[in-house]
Amino acid sequence: MCTIRELSDANFTEPVKEENKSTKCMGRDQQLEVTDQNPNDHDSDLSDADTTEIDEEESRTSESDRQLVLKNQELNYLDGDIDEGLCNAFETKMNTLPRYRSNLMDTAAGIIRDTLNDTSRSRIADLISVEGGGPVHIGHIFNITEQVVLNIENNDQNCERPMKVYPKDPFPLLKRISWLAQPSVAEIEYLKEPAKYVIICHTATEEGFSQAENVLILRLMQTFHIESRGWRDIAYNFCIGSDGNAYEGRGWYKEGRHSVSYNKFSIAIAFVGCFLKHLPPKKSLIRCQKLINHGIEIGAISPDFQLVAHCQCRPTLSPGPRLFEEVKTWKNFNPIIKNSHLCVLASKD
Repeated sequence: MCTIRELSDANFTEPVKEENKSTKCMGRDQQLEVTDQNPNDHDSDLSDADTTEIDEEESRTSESDRQLVLKNQELNYLDGDIDEGLCNAFETKMNTLPRYRSNLMDTAAGIIRDTLNDTSRSRIADLISVEGGGPVHIGHIFNITEQVVLNIENNDQNCERPMKVYPKDPFPLLKRISWLAQPSVAEIEYLKEPAKYVIICHTATEEGFSQAENVLILRLMQTFHIESRGWRDIAYNFCIGSDGNAYEGRGWYKEGRHSVSYNKFSIAIAFVGCFLKHLPPKKSLIRCQKLINHGIEIGAISPDFQLVAHCQCRPTLSPGPRLFEEVKTWKNFNPIIKNSHLCVLASKD
């Protein structure tokens, strides 16, 4: 590729080359004629007019040469300015791109640090330095150049800390979801202190000897209590099926809807069925007593609680004469409570 200077030099040498070519093209006779002539004779033969014409031609040639030289110098200057401008622009671009890229990396590093600080509240993010990066199909991937230091001492201490030991066989209570209970239609109020009374009831329904039967009975009973009675949920805190399972009703620490004067101070446990003449299975009786002891362990029932039958709190046959006789033999039973002698069963004693 020719530069501007080379092109200008070529313009100067071009007439010389043409002159040489014309000289080479002269015939042999003409060359002999030129060599035979005396230079003095040739000069003497030139007229004054010819001399003037030659001088003018030489002056025109020198003026043309001078203009070409000036033009060549201007082109050289222009060439230098272009080169300098391009170099300056290139250097500016090269200086600007890394600075722009560095700003992007600093911004990305700041976002990562802020995210880690907001989520984990960890000071590890302060030690992270991000450099470089490139686009990928799921985002950006960054190179972490600094060493990430973890608090190994605290981790070791946490590992060596003894874990809390839970009972291998916690009390087998079937939660509300197990019998497809609907949510309470309104908020249930909580007991202000551990229950002072444990009230034993029966549901006065069919008896359920399997989990499937008890699920159906409890679900229908909840619907009856909510839609017909206008209560917020099923009336009892817990139910005991003849299958030996304990089912969660309203649960611990919540007020029931079974005995007007005792709801705010008691936990109600209802046996599923009607026990006027027979007892629930023995496994169900044992499950009820274990449920009471579990309530004492978790602080839901006061250790000095009083055990009463439903019929001692309001005029009703619940929990049935036969089951009432059984309850009298249990721990902490209080025979004094008779609901102002309105309890049908208690008034016979």
